[in-house]
Amino acid sequence: HSFPVLYCHDGQNAFEDERSWTGSSWRLVGALTRLHERNLLEAIPIVVCVPCAEGFLLPGVSRRHAEYGDFTNPISQAHSNWMAQKLLPCIERKFRVRAGPEHTSVIGSSLGGQASLQLLLRYPDLFGGAACMSPAFQPATVAAVISNLVENMDLSLD
Repeated sequence: HSFPVLYCHDGQNAFEDERSWTGSSWRLVGALTRLHERNLLEAIPIVVCVPCAEGFLLPGVSRRHAEYGDFTNPISQAHSNWMAQKLLPCIERKFRVRAGPEHTSVIGSSLGGQASLQLLLRYPDLFGGAACMSPAFQPATVAAVISNLVENMDLSLD
């Protein structure tokens, strides 16, 4: 048996209130369970939590803001490349997951929503869906959406 995969930007926010920077988690286990019980998910996915980077890349520049930054930011491009070229293949090698964009999605909130959308735009052959919760989209990301609309993209914004 194999499973779909959901990659979580800001993964520390996914499950436990104590670990979430807001004090309230996304309660992802309950949400996925309810979706599955209502036949809105074929199978509950394997969830890969990618916690946000802590600390500063440069004085005054947080690692999270750089890695989840605007579409043209080279550090956010490097983060997307790492997710697609290093992390995803590692997960596919080590776990019984279904490969292909129809089985691979990303989720994130705020700048994590922006990072999730960027993966969908940069790698539509690998990631087939993105949930962007309370996204903080910056100008180049919005321009990328407008100029690179991808057909058959499963995108949820709130």
